[in-house]
Amino acid sequence: QCLQIWKLIKLRAIWQPLSFVFIYTALQITNPAWDTFLIDGLGFSSFSIGIISIAGSATALIGLSLYKWLLFGCNWRYVYVITGIVVGIVSLAQVILVMRINKIIGLPDLPFAISDEAAYELIIGLQFLPLTQLLLAMCPGGSEGTAYAMLTTFTNMAGGGGYDFGSFFF
Repeated sequence: QCLQIWKLIKLRAIWQPLSFVFIYTALQITNPAWDTFLIDGLGFSSFSIGIISIAGSATALIGLSLYKWLLFGCNWRYVYVITGIVVGIVSLAQVILVMRINKIIGLPDLPFAISDEAAYELIIGLQFLPLTQLLLAMCPGGSEGTAYAMLTTFTNMAGGGGYDFGSFFF
């Protein structure tokens, strides 16, 4: 099976989209210090952090459903480009919270943090199914399980690399 996987990776139809997904995922650099800032910087309780997490999980599920119902027939490249732009805009909300601009315009910290997490996770939910479809389409017959495991490991390594990069700089 290792030889089949190597033959699979050498195909341009596989390594080219997989390279895009790897780079795209690696460049979604997370801020590992964010949760610490929410607790130490803003004084959020464990309950508040839990509420933020629940809101994010719920909107990720909504994002998955929206993709299934509205965007399933769309080209995955367009979904990634549009959601990538929106992720960039939504990421600026953390800067607004750190700089306390939300207080200047009258928005309390907790609702602002909840809406920021909810918007981000909604977009991640929209991106998940096209990625899964792409990875499944790459799997050759006869070794679907092994190929899918290898392809998802590759994308997960990119996410871990982006997280480590964020840890180094933040």
